[in-house]
Amino acid sequence: MLFISRANKDVIRKKGVFGPPDLIVEIVSPSTQYRDVYEKKDLYARFQVKEYWIVNPYTRRIEVLSLNEQGIYILFSEGYMDEGGNRTIQSKVLKDFTLHLGDVFKEDFEGE
Repeated sequence: MLFISRANKDVIRKKGVFGPPDLIVEIVSPSTQYRDVYEKKDLYARFQVKEYWIVNPYTRRIEVLSLNEQGIYILFSEGYMDEGGNRTIQSKVLKDFTLHLGDVFKEDFEGE
């Protein structure tokens, strides 16, 4: 999933998106976990995507990575759904936006 701000809307054209989105959300899959977390992170940094979220439904964790001035992602916010875990995340790109992980993940998995 991706987000393009109004300020960056010029990258959207009839034949596609021609420029980096402001934010990309990647949902990790067991079969492509290495690619989702490492290879795509390098690719998105190269294309200067300002913010990259890694959503892991298996660990019930979300990491928000923000691209710094050197073109390297740094951890801006993270949350996870376990005992004592931080259950909210914030975005640097989406000002004043807070996401409660309970809105993304069930409080308890079936059978736990």
